[in-house]
Amino acid sequence: MLWSFVCFLHRLNTIQLFCDLLKLLKRKREREKRKITFKVFGSVSLKVNYCNRKVRLFHFLFEMLEDPSMAHCLSWVPSATGVFRFSSRNKDQVAALWGQKKGNKRPMTYQKMSRALRNYARSGEIFKVKKKLTYQFEKCVYGHLVKKLI
Repeated sequence: MLWSFVCFLHRLNTIQLFCDLLKLLKRKREREKRKITFKVFGSVSLKVNYCNRKVRLFHFLFEMLEDPSMAHCLSWVPSATGVFRFSSRNKDQVAALWGQKKGNKRPMTYQKMSRALRNYARSGEIFKVKKKLTYQFEKCVYGHLVKKLI
């Protein structure tokens, strides 16, 4: 009787290990499913990869600034200094795209995104310029982003 109980516990442990392995495989499949391409504004498509890296807002904004088809939403003021401005009409579209890229279920608004921009100002990566809807990349961050582009 004791031996059968030990065998039962051994099988139970094996079953538990098997279940844990299935859970890991399921998570891996879910991560692969999250690699999505969003079709936005007709011809523009953004590829989203949620695997391991945390998506950073300043990388996203730099990609948008470098994309000529997004000039109606976001544009360089003088690009050499890293200053950029949101369009007053289309700022919510940029925020919605940012929310999609992050994988949010609810749509992102400009107010929520501007809160994130203010947090970047505390860390010194992006800071607010005196003009309305205008921000500037910190010099080192801007230099690093330009190097990655080249």
